[in-house]
Amino acid sequence: MLEFKLSEMKEEYLHYLFRFKLLGNQFKTVDGKKLEILNFGTYNTNAGPDFLEGKIKLNEEVWSGPIEFHVKSSDWLLHKHQLDKRYDNVIAHFVFEHDVEVKSGSYNLPTIELKSKIDFGHYSKYAVLAESKKIIPCQSQIMEVDPFMIYQQKERALTNRIFRKSQIILQDIHRLNGDTEKAFYLSLARTFGGKVNSIPFEKLIELSDLKKLQKWKEDKYAIVAMLFGVAGLLPLLSTDDYVNELKTEFNFQKHKLKLKELNASEWKYSRMYAHGFPPIRLAQFSELIRKKIPLSKLISGEMTMKKIMSLFDVTPHEFWETHYRFETSTKLKSTKFSKDFKSLLFINAIVPFLFAIGVLNDDESLKVKALNYLNELEPEKNSVIQSWTNLGIKSETAFDTQALIEQKNEFCSKKKCLFCTVGTKLLRA
Repeated sequence: MLEFKLSEMKEEYLHYLFRFKLLGNQFKTVDGKKLEILNFGTYNTNAGPDFLEGKIKLNEEVWSGPIEFHVKSSDWLLHKHQLDKRYDNVIAHFVFEHDVEVKSGSYNLPTIELKSKIDFGHYSKYAVLAESKKIIPCQSQIMEVDPFMIYQQKERALTNRIFRKSQIILQDIHRLNGDTEKAFYLSLARTFGGKVNSIPFEKLIELSDLKKLQKWKEDKYAIVAMLFGVAGLLPLLSTDDYVNELKTEFNFQKHKLKLKELNASEWKYSRMYAHGFPPIRLAQFSELIRKKIPLSKLISGEMTMKKIMSLFDVTPHEFWETHYRFETSTKLKSTKFSKDFKSLLFINAIVPFLFAIGVLNDDESLKVKALNYLNELEPEKNSVIQSWTNLGIKSETAFDTQALIEQKNEFCSKKKCLFCTVGTKLLRA
């Protein structure tokens, strides 16, 4: 049998073999004791031992606790597990190569060397994927896989994506003492800000008095004035009546409510189209707050996607039809939300928010409804989706595109083939 090079072995590959029980359950420790796995435990993706709540029989004695894996026994010391209380109760240490005796707490840790039990041919298949320089590591093989398995992985990737985004919203709700409305507008604000201005948009909502804003929804200038004022974007001088109305209104609000302002330098304009400049997005966002989205109806699931989309049919003040910034004018243009931007808001704010509320209320039907909304939206167009299309993986809806973006970013780019339905299928072929 071909010999492994120690430097080639990956710990996650050992995890994979153990998770899928490909090594069996009967072992011998390096000092000759019989060890049987009674329960493989739960794979731990957070900090701490690799497998939790495992159970082994060592000779005739049953032990319960965590199980740890390393490429070398000495990695235990290298990673300073001997100083970490979470590792004091580890019951077994599986290593590719044993090179030093290790203690867990006060006892010698039962250690199993796996070098002689691993199939080099199987590992070589994994190494080809793990070391691939291609955008999609398995792109030359993926069309050999059953389309249903590809769909299963897409579904899994999409759920991962929406769940991860929903966790940010749930953290907001917890931090805001259950204020789901402010958490919703924070989610919307991040989407309005995009990758470049999500942080100042988020700060803006944190500093603004949302309750006051919604009481002022009938006021023509109050909401717009507060948001632009707190954003730090109102100019010092202007000859325009609209701008001066906003300045006067905000000066009153600032004194009465003791409002703080962001520094204008926090807002970025580089590498974006003019219609995405902060003042335009802020003018649109102001109108959305004035309209006051009916959250109770949204959460109840009684609104169709078409009805939700119509909530984004707002038009900012006519000033913005000839301006991208306060200081300079431009030719006449539309300030309504584009179809693509509506879809962006729906995908990145509405769907994760509804999913988060589903998690919060243990409402499975709402989580499913949130995901199913994506099947009603047209597919996105970007370089990632084009890469998949070139491989023969087509997208019919936003459900597909969101899943494939997640697949590329969180599985393929990070070489998590051992956690992918398609990757594990190819390894078993």
